[in-house]
Amino acid sequence: MAYVDDVYKRVVEQNPLQTEFHQAVKEVLESIRPVVEKKEDVYRKEALPCATQNELDVEDAKTLVRNGVIAVCEGANMPATPEAVKCFKEKGVYFIPGKAAKEYGLDGDYAAGANIVAFEKVAEAMETQGVV
Repeated sequence: MAYVDDVYKRVVEQNPLQTEFHQAVKEVLESIRPVVEKKEDVYRKEALPCATQNELDVEDAKTLVRNGVIAVCEGANMPATPEAVKCFKEKGVYFIPGKAAKEYGLDGDYAAGANIVAFEKVAEAMETQGVV
């Protein structure tokens, strides 16, 4: 089973009753599948916090960073505190907020917002690596 499929399976198992969330995650994962599958080992260091608001604090963020996380994509309504977000950004961890759609003026369309953010991050990574 491919890495993208593993991630989706874990999301469904950890959030069994959130079918709209499942669909949004699936759309994002499918949009980045071609890039991820080229270097799956690199992408096995992600975090998808689905806690309630402000439960992932700066100490949790430091632990994730220490354990090698490279990307954090909030799977709920702002589970990371502002201090945790600051920690991720200072350490160069890609951070995709749960309110991504709001940031891009797509009120309520989380799948579209998440796709835009994911595309930007993938494009940035490709540019950094000299692919484009």
